[in-house]
Amino acid sequence: RKPAMSIRRFVGSGGPCVCSVRPQTPMPRRCRRGRALSLLADNTCIKPSISNPPAADKYHQWDSLYDDALNMIQASYVSYPLTFLLREAKRGNLQSSGRILEKLWAIGDGDLSTYIVAEDILDIANNNKEYIRETYGSNFDADFGWLRSFEHFAKKTRKAGDPEAISMLEFDDHEDHSRLVYGIALNKLQKRITLIFRGTYSEGTADWRRNIQADPCRVSLPQHLLEMHRDASNHIELHRGFYEYMFANKDRSEKYQLERYEEIRDNVLGVLKDYPDYRLYITGHSLGGSLALLAAFHVACSDSPLVPQPVTCVSVGSPCIGDQRFLSTFRMLERSGKIRFLRITNSNDPIAQLPPFSWYRHVGMNLRLEKDNGFQLVYPKESEDESMDKFGRWKSLLSNFASPTNAKAAVSAHYLSEYLRRLSREREGLERACLEECYHDESIVGIIRQ
Repeated sequence: RKPAMSIRRFVGSGGPCVCSVRPQTPMPRRCRRGRALSLLADNTCIKPSISNPPAADKYHQWDSLYDDALNMIQASYVSYPLTFLLREAKRGNLQSSGRILEKLWAIGDGDLSTYIVAEDILDIANNNKEYIRETYGSNFDADFGWLRSFEHFAKKTRKAGDPEAISMLEFDDHEDHSRLVYGIALNKLQKRITLIFRGTYSEGTADWRRNIQADPCRVSLPQHLLEMHRDASNHIELHRGFYEYMFANKDRSEKYQLERYEEIRDNVLGVLKDYPDYRLYITGHSLGGSLALLAAFHVACSDSPLVPQPVTCVSVGSPCIGDQRFLSTFRMLERSGKIRFLRITNSNDPIAQLPPFSWYRHVGMNLRLEKDNGFQLVYPKESEDESMDKFGRWKSLLSNFASPTNAKAAVSAHYLSEYLRRLSREREGLERACLEECYHDESIVGIIRQ
C-alpha cells in the first residue's frame, strides 16, 4: 500500500500555491474512502496524494485554498455595505471630499469604463463614520466588520503601489425591489475578473420572496452541451425562485429589455474581451452564493471563446439549487475542466442545509469549517448522494434549533464575520493546497477526469 502524501508549501504564506509532495503517515481509512481532507484539532494535516497534477498555467499560478476563500468571502462581504452606501448617497445623507460620491453613483450606470476603488470607499466611510455606525450597526468596524473588507483590498493595492489595481467596475442595484443585485470587480494583481452576487438584503427587496420559492422548475440544457455529452439528460430541475430571479424577470420594461442574466453575461464578456488572459471568478453569500453557482453553471455551459476555462465559483453559506440530474450534468462540466466550485460552509449554518427537501443536491467541493476547531474538504460520492437519508437535512435543521443556545449559534454561523473568524483560525492548514490540486486528487474526487 502506497503511503499517503502531504502537501507542503515552500513559498511565503501570501503567495500562490506552489507545492512539493513528501511522504507522510498512511491515510486513515475514513479519509481515504470518504474522500475527505481534514485538519484535526492538533493541526495535523491529512492530505491524500496528488495524481495527474495540473499543467503549468500560462498566465499565473494557482492561489491556495485559504487565499481563494478569503478573497471571495471579502468580495461577497462588500456587496452589502455598497448597497447601503449607494442608498444613503442617493438620499443625500453622505458627505465626502472631491468627486468620490459621483464615482460611487457612477458604478451602477452600466458604463464599465467608470469605477471605484477601495480607498474611495474608505474615504466615504471615514467622512461619515458616526452616521454609518449609528445607521448600519455595530459590525461596521468590528474585527471582521465590513470596513475591514475594504481595508483588505486597499492594503493589497498599497503594497503593489497602485491604488487602482483592484476596482469595482459595476454595481447594479437599480430597482432591487424586483431585480437581483450584482457587481463586477477587476483585480489586475491576480489577473482576475470577479462577478459578485449580493445575498439577501432585508429592506425593500424581492430576495426573501425568491428564497422561499423552493419548488423545482424544469430547464432544458443547450444543444451544444448535449452534443458534447451524449449521456446527459436533456433537462434538469432547478430551484424556481433562484432561476426566475436570474432568467425570468417578469418586470421587464422598455428600460430593461434583456433578462438579468443576459445583461450580466454581456457585461462580463465585454470585460473578458478587454482582458483575455484573466480568469473568471464568480462568488456570493447566502442567496448570492446560489445565484453565483447558477450563473457559473450557465457561463461554463457557454460555447463562447471569450470564456476562460475553468470558470471558478466560490459560494459562502449557500442553499442547494438543483436536482440529481443537475448534479450529474455539473460533474460532466467538472470532468471537462470547464468549472471548479468551492462551496464554503460553517458546520452549523442552517442556510447551507436548505432547501431541506431530499430531491435537492449539493455539488462541488465542500470546505466545511467546524464550530470549535478543524475543517473538512469533501467531495461526496454519487452513490452517497443517491442513498442519502431523506430526512437528514430536516434532522440537522432541528438539531441546530433544539435549544436557545443552539439557535443563537446557528444564526451567528451564517454571518460572514463568523466565516472569516473560522477561516482565519484554519489558515495554516488551508494554505497547504489549492482547489485545482484537489480536483486532480483521485482520493478526494474519485476518477472524475476523462
